[in-house]
Amino acid sequence: MWRRRLVITVTSLLAWGACAPRDTAPRRADPAEVVLAWHSALVEGRPRDAFALLAPEARDGLDEAAFVALYERRRDALVAQAEELVRAVRVQRPDERAWVASAGETLEVVLTTEGWRLLGKSAPAPTDLPPETR
Repeated sequence: MWRRRLVITVTSLLAWGACAPRDTAPRRADPAEVVLAWHSALVEGRPRDAFALLAPEARDGLDEAAFVALYERRRDALVAQAEELVRAVRVQRPDERAWVASAGETLEVVLTTEGWRLLGKSAPAPTDLPPETR
């Protein structure tokens, strides 16, 4: 009799655990990950992957083929620059910032351990921001 109760209890607990809700929220990306991925792509000889990590405004008018050619000519300099960035993000976590437009005013906010906080200064007007961020 006690074995039957034990089996029922264990089975119930396992069933409950299998049906328990899971955390379905997407994992929040760490801004340092893109720096590490950029570095890895350059070091491992994957300039197309490195190019894909650049925002359009950071590409400075280069298309992928031009970036690959630049990488082939200046690999050591690009890797050295990426290594400096990796050191920097290991010393201090990058800021996560956003621009909030409300009632005709645009403010810059930063994500802290306590949540989003105002920086206390106006950010660039929305017309000055790249189209991807408006």
